[in-house]
Amino acid sequence: MIRVGKGVRLGPSGTVFSSDVLITVPYNDRDDDGILDDSGASESNVEVAIFDPITSTLTYPAVIARDTSANTVSVVVRHFSIAQAIVTNAVSSCNFSEGVAGSGIERCYDGVGPQCSLMLLTRNYNTCMIEGAQFGDGVGIGYGAMSGGSILHDECCVRNYPTKGFMCYGNLVRTEKCAAEWDEAVRNADCLFEGLQWGADFGPYPIENIGDDTTKQKKLPGGKKIHPFWADKLCISTQCTADSQGRPIIEAPGKRCERCECATNATLTGTWTGTYASEIMSPHQFTCILAQSGTNITGTFNSSNGARGNISGTVSENIAKFTLTETTPTCTGTFSTIVTVNGYTAAITFTGSNCLGIHTNGYGSVTKQ
Repeated sequence: MIRVGKGVRLGPSGTVFSSDVLITVPYNDRDDDGILDDSGASESNVEVAIFDPITSTLTYPAVIARDTSANTVSVVVRHFSIAQAIVTNAVSSCNFSEGVAGSGIERCYDGVGPQCSLMLLTRNYNTCMIEGAQFGDGVGIGYGAMSGGSILHDECCVRNYPTKGFMCYGNLVRTEKCAAEWDEAVRNADCLFEGLQWGADFGPYPIENIGDDTTKQKKLPGGKKIHPFWADKLCISTQCTADSQGRPIIEAPGKRCERCECATNATLTGTWTGTYASEIMSPHQFTCILAQSGTNITGTFNSSNGARGNISGTVSENIAKFTLTETTPTCTGTFSTIVTVNGYTAAITFTGSNCLGIHTNGYGSVTKQ
């Protein structure tokens, strides 16, 4: 049984009549499309449930009249009580997935708490969409909360307990495989006013969609806070800093709410060592010394094969693009290089030419010293 309108209280309750009395009960079809707003069923399926105060049971008198313009149905009764428009045998055209912890599908992937926590989700039976409660930036979008810990925990649950939903085994359950992620999420929630959570839009969700995309790992943009341990996984820049010198916070007793901010861009200043090679060149060791000013990078490099030169370029988030100018007297050249930074390591690809010929598939890796 699904309620499809506002209940009508007729009183005084218990009053009994000697003959039939006609009562009219409203149901919800606000857009007058013939489909009930609260169930997705046709208005032709509306019945009326009457509470009998004498027997404390529900009765279902036959519908005498239907007014589809006024969205009401009428029945006859012999006593005053509570009357409610309902549907009992209608099958909704919307096959919504339940989102509570347990057997259902959790919505709001990477959101704080069960079912987006701070956001009310509603079913729209006209559009067959699960929607937010009018607090988002668009129609059907809801405004919820997100934190670094909630991202870590939801993604760990999907990775280790794929049949159990985003919360592993339900809300408020700390599992062995996701214990560290759970602890970070709890700290983020406890430290609500320390800037460890932020608002995010969720939804709307069509019925054929089981929720948010769980294959796309979310990242924290610059300025969002997380423990340094998770920086290379969560920060877009792969690094977090606590001060202008780029020194991270190390958690200490009594400082459980302290977290460093994800750097807007990777910090490359320093000495990096590694190897590089190409399809026409065997691997060689090299060292580069970089200086960073905002997004601009300059530096020098020296290789074990005697090559040396200058570096210039820019960095955006965790991607740096360099021009390497080889100044070796017997072998000059120019190379375009892309460096993908992941914490204190980086992967390199490059193309260019020098005395050896044209390099079209150069590669390498470096580690910050």
